[in-house]
Amino acid sequence: MVNKTTVFSIGALAIGALAVGGFLIMKPRGIRNNNPGNIRGNDAYSWQGEIDRDNDNFVVFDTPENGLRALARILKTYREKYGLNTIDGILHRYAPTEENDTEAYIKHASRVVGVGRYAPLMRNDYLRLMQVIVAHENGEQPYTQAQIAEGFSRGMA
Repeated sequence: MVNKTTVFSIGALAIGALAVGGFLIMKPRGIRNNNPGNIRGNDAYSWQGEIDRDNDNFVVFDTPENGLRALARILKTYREKYGLNTIDGILHRYAPTEENDTEAYIKHASRVVGVGRYAPLMRNDYLRLMQVIVAHENGEQPYTQAQIAEGFSRGMA
């Protein structure tokens, strides 16, 4: 039984916890930070809607839509600047093996997106890839299709 949602404020950070059966369950970092792609900060660049960084240098966004926009911008940059337009190429850069089980990530993404790991992605494939990244990074995908579509269209513009 879910009792209530509790929000703790620490500086500019709001940390959400859900009270379930007397236990507090923390939401995943990416959801707490409105950063569903778990994007790390860069001192040379500030993201649209970036309001802070957490203790591990992950960006905190003001809204989920700005976090989703940033994820779409990264995918657009990978495609246009680095020529990465396959699930294999994108995820090897986005989720390097030093920090992730990249092979499992790629297999999961290929299956869900419905595109082979080495096949060039079409525009709508990127939208589905964003959904996979959010779910994979956070263990859940709590955003509406409208939120994801807004972040996608703003980031790919």
